[in-house]
Amino acid sequence: MNKGNLVTHSSVLQEKRERVMTLSDDGFIRMDFKHLMETSLSHLISVNEETRFTAPYTHIFGFTEWVSVITPVISVGWDWKLSHDDQFIKIVRVGQPRSNLMFTDYMQCDIGLNNTEELIIQKIDMIAWEMIIKDQIFKPNSRSGMVLSHS
Repeated sequence: MNKGNLVTHSSVLQEKRERVMTLSDDGFIRMDFKHLMETSLSHLISVNEETRFTAPYTHIFGFTEWVSVITPVISVGWDWKLSHDDQFIKIVRVGQPRSNLMFTDYMQCDIGLNNTEELIIQKIDMIAWEMIIKDQIFKPNSRSGMVLSHS
């Protein structure tokens, strides 16, 4: 048996991982959507950027960023606002997410920024991020309207 031609299980797994997720020269991590859905994201930071007082409401805006623990590090961030009506207060995502991801199709071709953003929203909707933001907004120890958290 020629050991030079021997393909090991670990080399096949490494090759598969490299095809699934690669860091490109343009700064994007290219991967398929399924891989993101299987990847855990951890809260890195949330910032209360702006608070406006307009009777009878207070308007609070900010952003949050979540990251993976795998390398290369996936970063997903988005803007949020405190939304309220006469009965409920809730935290809602505003606009499109920002990320270093570009999803690829089965032929390893980019699916485009807009399609990638729409799919990232599906991942965001699986995260209980609203509770973390709400806890930080109403945390009594927050300073200068800005709260940093690593969880």
